[in-house]
Amino acid sequence: MIAELFNNQEDEDSFTDEYFPTLVKDYDPKQDLFLTIKLIRLTKVEDWYKDGTTMVKTIRAGGKGRSPYADSTVKLRLKVEVNDKTIYSNYPQEADHNPDWDNLRKMSDEARKEFTANPEILTHRIDEYTLPSILNKLIKSCKKNVKVEMTTTKIDKIHKNFPSAMFD
Repeated sequence: MIAELFNNQEDEDSFTDEYFPTLVKDYDPKQDLFLTIKLIRLTKVEDWYKDGTTMVKTIRAGGKGRSPYADSTVKLRLKVEVNDKTIYSNYPQEADHNPDWDNLRKMSDEARKEFTANPEILTHRIDEYTLPSILNKLIKSCKKNVKVEMTTTKIDKIHKNFPSAMFD
């Protein structure tokens, strides 16, 4: 019954009756089917404005501690894509091939200091308002070492009252 409810005929991996016999030995469509599923990873996705316009997906949870205050100085990597085209990125090529290359928890103290001293990393003081308000909100919601992906259609939240070569 579950397979029939969620079956999408265009999905080649869908679990229709024609696929079950190849995946499940002794599959009988007249019998109840019970599955044991092991959850490997859980990704948190939030709809910030509850209208589907701004989705924030947590790729890597942050560490213990607090989120930054309004007068905090933060260091971050940022990638901005518009219509699948990168318009700004301070991520190196190696980041595409290794998802943990920037995971501070897996670095030694010396490697962490070297990593955060890299001049390509943006140093941003939140109360100077050099980034759009929606990015300031995102930064204030994060903890140290978090990695998030935001998708938004709220262009008015990206264009702002403060000049920025990156977003104007």
